[in-house]
Amino acid sequence: MNIKVKKGLTAVNPPRIIKEVTNKENWALCIGAGSSVPIFPNWYDLINKMFINSTMNLSNENLFKELTKIYSLDSILQSIYSNSNLDEDKFSDLLSLNLYKNLKSLLNQNEWNVLRKVFIAIAPDDISPKVWKTFHDIVNRHFLNTSAYRIAKFIQKSIEEDFPPSAILSFNAEPFLYCMINYFSWLYSNLNGTSLNKPLDPITRGISQKTKRRIHYYFCHGMLKIPETQQKKEFISTEKLVFLENDYLVLSNNAYSWQASSFIDICANQRVFFIGLSLTDPNIRRWLSWIQKNREQEIENTFGNSNFTTHHYWINKRPKNKDLIPWIEANVSHLGIRLIWINEWENLYNLFEEFV
Repeated sequence: MNIKVKKGLTAVNPPRIIKEVTNKENWALCIGAGSSVPIFPNWYDLINKMFINSTMNLSNENLFKELTKIYSLDSILQSIYSNSNLDEDKFSDLLSLNLYKNLKSLLNQNEWNVLRKVFIAIAPDDISPKVWKTFHDIVNRHFLNTSAYRIAKFIQKSIEEDFPPSAILSFNAEPFLYCMINYFSWLYSNLNGTSLNKPLDPITRGISQKTKRRIHYYFCHGMLKIPETQQKKEFISTEKLVFLENDYLVLSNNAYSWQASSFIDICANQRVFFIGLSLTDPNIRRWLSWIQKNREQEIENTFGNSNFTTHHYWINKRPKNKDLIPWIEANVSHLGIRLIWINEWENLYNLFEEFV
């Protein structure tokens, strides 16, 4: 099929498009590490930090850059693991320490203790009003300008207006957005004097409970332990972590894993908005390619033509080099994805506020 690439949407029409989708259809969000920056490091910076720490040589920054020209980040992490002489549990603990290091440095000990309690809470009523109020202060000091804050505020509005997503697919191994959605649920209850609701079901493995009228929050790459914290077993899944190259290779050869089956089911049957992903992950691209190929075949069989249509949207920051724009659009068009361009990540707030 000769694919005609659809131009990305700009600031003029995305709110109308998103409102039409969310009002009429089942929809879902798919988030990546970009939704948690700068509170958590992106994938490149995290592996870079792990690499430099493992070599005990700060000058190895250039060596890391050279390796990234040859190998993928997950294969470099696999090498760090192989050279570490640590078992998988100890290595995942080390990964967690590096993931949370920046966030912990922002807080004093009491604030860190409060944050740990909120981060391991499955539901808003797992947390006392006193702890929520302290966390509210932390949010106002550190989280107001994060994408996760803006997305969570929008999710709360969508719940209030009765057009919530059916699911959130997360490729992060931390619960920042999950926690922020619980926070806005508490905030709404506190401001309006209503009883607390449980907005989310955490899905960390195939046997996780899925309750009607709750948003199913999938931790597709597992969930790391939070340092210095005891967590409920249903809310962590270190055995499901997909960080090392070996984990990717195993997952890529199993179309019936709970991650693959969940992702494929949601993307095949609902509109999905991607935020904070680079969409370079080979597994995600493979799954989307399968879905889009089947969609094209069904359109041709049903309507007798092969007119190309996209089904999903990728909210992304417009690159400084405008010549890159058509190439990025073409890079995901065959996956059934159309771009929604924003000038700055801060515009996420305006993007959502215009139609909620």
